[in-house]
Amino acid sequence: MNYDEEDTSDLEDNDDGGSLTDESEDEWAQERKAVRYIAESEMEDNDLDLSSDDQSDDMVIAPKSVSIGSLIQARKNKLASTTTTIDKNRHQITQKTSSREEGISESEEAAKKAYSSRKPITHRSHKHAPIEISSKKAVTRKRTIVEVPKIERRDPRFDSLSGAVNEVLHQKSFGFLKEQRRLEIEELRQTLNKAKKKGQQPLESLELLQEQLRREENKEVQNEKIEREKLALRKWKAQEREQRKAGKGAFYLKKKAQKEVVLTDRFKHLSQNKSKLNKSIERKRKKVDGKDKKSMPNKRRRPSQE
Repeated sequence: MNYDEEDTSDLEDNDDGGSLTDESEDEWAQERKAVRYIAESEMEDNDLDLSSDDQSDDMVIAPKSVSIGSLIQARKNKLASTTTTIDKNRHQITQKTSSREEGISESEEAAKKAYSSRKPITHRSHKHAPIEISSKKAVTRKRTIVEVPKIERRDPRFDSLSGAVNEVLHQKSFGFLKEQRRLEIEELRQTLNKAKKKGQQPLESLELLQEQLRREENKEVQNEKIEREKLALRKWKAQEREQRKAGKGAFYLKKKAQKEVVLTDRFKHLSQNKSKLNKSIERKRKKVDGKDKKSMPNKRRRPSQE
């Protein structure tokens, strides 16, 4: 840029037609320097594309045709454009923040509506009223949708399709099991006695043998007791059958009467051995006393004497 020619032309075209003083020349030179600085800054900040030669030729403006007012106006326009872009960015940011706040408020309102839409918890009218439970029960994930028929194994000898079971015939046909069980108990007793005499086996094995022998003996005693009870009822039925033949009407024992018949037969059997009878009576007495103690109320505490 050559601004000297412009300066000289301006000096020649002075309105007054006189020559300028040294002070006025200095002021004029400073003003021209300021204008030159503004023009150079405007040319550097220009955002136009200067890649093509045609556009560069069109856009380049000769410094002679640019006035001070146009340069100042261009500067103002640039500042105004920057302020407008800043305002636009601020407006966009405020819109985003407001939209986020609106979204949060909408989610809070939806949560409040969902909470308010729940059914209120129904309380019982009074404490003795029945508890209400929902019929909707959770179903397990692993469940049988199609039920497969289960294979049930059965013994045809004891099936109801084969008819009523004859207990007398059953005891006769399986009577050999009683003798087999007695022989097993005797063998256990002998092995236990041998182990005690030798003393070579550990205590744990001896305790196991004793427990097994005790279990088998208890089973034998229980089976004998059941057989005696059945035999006593069978005798009573035989007597009733004879009386019915003699012309007496049919009579059937109740559960309580059957228990009485069984107890009388048991005491007749125990009366043969007095020690067994006394033991059974003592055991029964302790059992009754224990029941009475449980049924009795707790002793009332006496008020403390001050």
